[in-house]
Amino acid sequence: MKYIRYIFSIVLLFSFVSVFSQYSQINGQKTIGNIKHNFAHSVIALDDGGYIVIGETETDTNSMDFLVARVSVSNEIVWQKTYGGSGVDRPSEIIRDENNGFLIIGSTSSADGDITENNGLYDFWLVNINVDGELLWEKTFGGSENDFGIDIISTNTAEYYIAGNSSSIDGDISGNNGGSDFWLIKVEENGFQSWDRNYGGSENEYLKDIILLDTSIYLLGGTKSNDGDVSNNQGEKDVWFLKTDFDGEIIWENTFGGSDTEEGKVINQLNDGGFLLGAVTKSEDGDISKSFGLNDFWLLEINDLGEMLWQKSYGGSRDDVLKDVLKTDDGFLLAGNTYSYDGNIDENKGRSDLWFAKIYSNGAINWQKTYGGSGNENCSKVIKGYNSTYISANQSDSYDFDVDENIGETDIWMLELCESFLTLDNIKICEGDSLLWEGEYYSNGGDYRKKFQSACGLDSVRRLLLTEVVVPGLPIIEGPDLVTEFESYNYGTESGYGFEYFWQVTNGYYNDTVFNNIIRIVWGVAGNGEVSLVVANEGICFSDTVSLQVYVSGVGVDENYKINKLNVYPNPSSNGIFNIEIENAKKFEQIIVYDIYSNEILSKTNTGNKFSLNLSNNPKGVYFVNILSEGKVFVGKLVLY
Repeated sequence: MKYIRYIFSIVLLFSFVSVFSQYSQINGQKTIGNIKHNFAHSVIALDDGGYIVIGETETDTNSMDFLVARVSVSNEIVWQKTYGGSGVDRPSEIIRDENNGFLIIGSTSSADGDITENNGLYDFWLVNINVDGELLWEKTFGGSENDFGIDIISTNTAEYYIAGNSSSIDGDISGNNGGSDFWLIKVEENGFQSWDRNYGGSENEYLKDIILLDTSIYLLGGTKSNDGDVSNNQGEKDVWFLKTDFDGEIIWENTFGGSDTEEGKVINQLNDGGFLLGAVTKSEDGDISKSFGLNDFWLLEINDLGEMLWQKSYGGSRDDVLKDVLKTDDGFLLAGNTYSYDGNIDENKGRSDLWFAKIYSNGAINWQKTYGGSGNENCSKVIKGYNSTYISANQSDSYDFDVDENIGETDIWMLELCESFLTLDNIKICEGDSLLWEGEYYSNGGDYRKKFQSACGLDSVRRLLLTEVVVPGLPIIEGPDLVTEFESYNYGTESGYGFEYFWQVTNGYYNDTVFNNIIRIVWGVAGNGEVSLVVANEGICFSDTVSLQVYVSGVGVDENYKINKLNVYPNPSSNGIFNIEIENAKKFEQIIVYDIYSNEILSKTNTGNKFSLNLSNNPKGVYFVNILSEGKVFVGKLVLY
C-alpha cells in the first residue's frame, strides 16, 4: 500500500538565546523503491547538487537486484535503474571512475541476466555505469565459496582496490587463512585483476571500510581470530585495523576491544596523520571505559603507529549501532540506528530510529537527534550535500511521524538534514588595540554575538569572546653599569605574573637562563657593553625595549684576545631565513631555537661558525636562538614578520 502524510505546520522563530543550542532538522526527503522490500546501501554527491543512491530491491521472494537512482537538487528522480540476475545481487559502495561515470562494488549469487560469470556461491560483482545509468561493463571475482564485495577506492593512475570478505581458497583467490578473511584485490581500469591478498586468522574476519593515502592502504573491520595475521584478541570479536603498503604487504596491525563483541565500521583520517575509527561495542571492559547497555557507538582515535590515543562510547540502554562517521568543519557527525530512549538519546519514535550525533573533535557531544516513524528505520551512509546540508541514505517501513511517504514493505528513505551553527571565536588583544570582527571594530573585552542564517536556512549565531591582555609597562633593569671584564654580574627586573622576559647582551654572554626576570652575565673585553630587555604578556603583548649601558673596565688581558660577537642578518626577516655567525668563533657546539613560550622548535649540533636558519614554516613572531660555542652561551632575538 502507499501512504502519503500531509503536514501543515506553523514555523516558530527561536529567540536569540535559544539558538545557542545547536540542532538539525529535515530539509527534504525522498522515498524510493517498489511495493516490496528495498534497502539503501550508499550515496554519492554530484556536482550539480544532486546525488546517486545505490541499494537493493526485491524482484521476487528469491531475488534482489542492484537499484541505482539519480536524484536532482530539487529532490526529483532523474532516472532509476536496476541491474542483476535471477539470484541475490546486493551493492555496497559507489565511486566515480576516470571517465565521469561510476563504479559500483557489491556481491552476486546470479549467473544470468547482467552477470556473465559466477565462480561459486557469492562473488564480488564490479559494475561500471555512465552518468545516464547505462551499463558499460561488469566483472565478477571470487571462488567456490562465499565472497562479498564491500568497498572500492581509486588511485591516481586509473587503477582500483576492491575489498571485502572471502571464504574461498580457489578461483581468483590465492589463499585463505581460515573461515572468512579480508580479501583485497588490485584491479586495472578494464577490470583485470593484477593481484590479490588475504588477511586474517583461523576464525572469521569481517571487513567494513578501506581508505587509500599517499603510500599506504588502511583496512578496518572485525576479527574473531587470535592467530595468523592477527596478533591479539581480547574477546569474542575485536576491532581490527591494519596498514599495508601499495603491494598489500602488512606494515602493522592492531586489535581493540573488550571481552564481548566489537566491530570496526568506518575510518576517518585526521589532520595530524592519525585516524578516528567508528565502531560498535558490546563490552564494558578492556579498551572500553563505559557501556550504556547492549551495543553502543564507539569512537577511537588512533595514531599512525596503530596505537589508541583515546576512546569514547555513546548510546542508551538498548541497541545502538553506528553505521557511518562524517568529518565536518567543526567535528564529526555520527550516524546510525538506535532502539534506546535514554542515556545520550532523548527520544524514540518507534522501534529502531535513525540517530545522528554531532560531536566536537575532543569527543564531546554538540547535538543529537533521532528521526523516524513508529516502525523500523536504519541508516547506511551519510555524506555532505548541497548548500551545507547532510544527505543520509536509509531504509524505513514507517508511514508516520518524520516519514512523509511509504511505497512498499520497506523503502529507501533519503533524508536531507539542515543544521544550525554556533561559531565561537575566542580571541585575545592587547589593551588599546582593536579587532575587526564581522564588519565592526571591538576594543573592549566582552561576549559579543551576531545572528545569521546557515547556508541551508536555519537561525544560527556567531559568538566572540574578546579578552584584553595587559601590555607590560616599561621595565627597569637593575644591575651594575660599571663592571670588570670577564667577571659575572646579576641583572634583573620586577617580576610580573605570567610574564616572559627576553634578554639580549652586547660584549658579553649569559651563563644562566634567559626566560625569567633575573639573569647572570659574564662581560667581555674592556669597553662599552649593553644589556637589553623586552617583557611579554601571554606571548602577544610586548613592552618597549629598555637598555642599560654598561662600561667594562679592563684588567690587562693579552691584547690578542678577541671578543666573540653574535651577528644575525637579515633581522627582522620576511621570508624566515636568518644567517647567523659569531665573530672569531671556530664552531657552534649546539644551536637551539625557542619560541616565545620557551618551547624548543629546532636543535642542531656540531656546525661551523656560520649557520643558515630556516623558520619559513613557522608562525610570524619573535623567536630566540641559543648558541653554545667554545664554552660560552650566546642568545639572540629573531623577528619573523
